[in-house]
Amino acid sequence: MCIRDRHLYPNTIDKELQWTGNCVIDDFDKRFSLQEITSACSSVGFNTIPAWLRPYSVLSNGEKFRVEMARRILEDNDTIVIDEFTSVVDRQVAKIGSHAIQKYIRKTNKKFIALSCHYDIIDWLQPKPGMSIVDVAGGTGDISKRFLKRVKGRGKANICDPNENMLENGSKNIHIYENCISRTCAPAENLPFNDKTFDAYIVSFGIRNFNDINKGLEEALRVLKPGGRFMCLEFSKLENSNLAKIYDKYSLMIPKVGKLVVGDEAPYQYLVDTIEKFPSQQEFRKIIENNGFIDVEYRNIFNGVVAIHSAWKK
Repeated sequence: MCIRDRHLYPNTIDKELQWTGNCVIDDFDKRFSLQEITSACSSVGFNTIPAWLRPYSVLSNGEKFRVEMARRILEDNDTIVIDEFTSVVDRQVAKIGSHAIQKYIRKTNKKFIALSCHYDIIDWLQPKPGMSIVDVAGGTGDISKRFLKRVKGRGKANICDPNENMLENGSKNIHIYENCISRTCAPAENLPFNDKTFDAYIVSFGIRNFNDINKGLEEALRVLKPGGRFMCLEFSKLENSNLAKIYDKYSLMIPKVGKLVVGDEAPYQYLVDTIEKFPSQQEFRKIIENNGFIDVEYRNIFNGVVAIHSAWKK
């Protein structure tokens, strides 16, 4: 499974595993033996016979997470890259799954790269019951689902994205708090909401793809209630010069890896280019301030590979 930016592939989504409705072990590639399949399942903590014999549709989110990991490590390429490794499960399940996968991969030549930052932005937001958020460039709604899980369904989330396919795909994966979610197809620069509607505006790995960042920030300020909060999670700049040199060399490899894995170098070159052109933490902080927000601050993740910016509306 490879990372794909929804703005690079507007009519597609990440490779999805197909589940026929039969018992889950029947959906694995037939070239693998039953012993290989059950071993892979057991390696990620999906290790009981009753679970193996159930259809995918009735599994819990944690069980789905585990059996999908089992298929990834058994069926996919030597290098498995998964964006938002923890997007459907809590930290404890993710931790168990991660350790199990590490243990399995040590026995093979596979490489596993997992990325996840969404918990950090929700942790910093510290949402309270009764809050309403707009999840801009929200795609399938990972941020919204984390928010609703944190407030135990006592809140409202509007997932806003210009890509109807992403919104539709997200709606197919019914969430426990689905009745608290609404979906809107619209660009960030022209939000179809009344002034002073939301308690928080969140954009995660989307703002660098806005056609007009200043217009997007202007809209963010407009739809927030007085005292509302703006939060942005985005790729940024390493502030350690030595690490930055290493990261720059790695970035040069990303398009080549993209071509090797999916046969297309251009989208990954675009990814590298947009990250490189995006403002530094301090520069972006100033841009946010210039658009009317106050108390702007940021936190680095992974030494600045990613940064979260937080700001408030008066």
